[in-house]
Formats: sequence, C-alpha cells, structure tokens
Amino acid sequence: MKTKLLFESNCQQCRLSKKLNNGDWDYYLLIVLDIMNEYEQNPKSKYVISVEAISPTAANSKVKQAVESCDVQNPNNVKEIIVALHTYGVYAILWSKAGNNKRELLKEARHELMMISGFFGFYMDVKQNMFGNTGWDLICGNVGWDYITKIDGDVKTLSNNK
Repeated sequence: MKTKLLFESNCQQCRLSKKLNNGDWDYYLLIVLDIMNEYEQNPKSKYVISVEAISPTAANSKVKQAVESCDVQNPNNVKEIIVALHTYGVYAILWSKAGNNKRELLKEARHELMMISGFFGFYMDVKQNMFGNTGWDLICGNVGWDYITKIDGDVKTLSNNK
C-alpha cells in the first residue's frame, strides 16, 4: 500500500495511507517515524516507528475540540483534521518498533501496514492501556478510567477491580 507524506519536522515524519473503511466508518493508517536524537541525548535506538489508526468519522465528537486546539486554518480539509486529531492524541497505535536502521524499520512498517489493513478489527481489539481501553476506544477519543466506569454502569476502583 502506498503512503503519502502528511507532515515532516526535525523530530518526526508522518506518512498517510489511502482512505480505508471497516464497514462502519472511514479510517486512515499512519506510519509515524520519530527521530529519537531530537528527544534525548544518546538514545538506545535512533528511531521509533509506529503504525497508527486515525478516523475523523469515528472521532466525530472530538474533531471540533482538536481543530480549535490546533488552530486549523481549513476545518474542511481532511488532511488538516487528521493532523489535528493526531496532535490532540485521538488515534490508536497498532504496531511499533525501535531500531537504528531507518530503511529496515520503514520496510517492516510497510509490511505491518498491509497486515493491519487486512486484519484491522483484530489489531483494534487489543487493549491499549492499563484501563482496558481498546483501539476502538482510542480512535473515537473515549480514553481513560471515566469511560470504562460509564460503560460498566457502576463505579469501580482499581483496588477492587482485580
């Protein structure tokens, strides 16, 4: 699957897939390459690469907040909305790896991109944090303990939720 450069800075490069659909809503896959030398001195790995899912459709309730927070010039431009949602943190990391060989990491990420596009639901079902949020929660912006307790219908604490 081909990707196009979405944005690039001194510390990060982000590539965007074509629009995909899971049956409920459209989504995009991103390949994000972080250059660790820009974040810390003498990092163990020069690069961290990830494949992330983002959906303006699924995150409908968060789009306005992200666009306002990121001061988007054209709120009707899908690419600007995707950048705003990414900056705002409304996405799911479906695969990541650290290493020193940029070319090899990009090759692996492209392979994972193809796997994820074919098995999207399986990748999204994986719990993404200690609260138990899945990729489905993260791509919609429903993150954290408050969301879990609202879904379960009763208030639980971490100590009695063993």
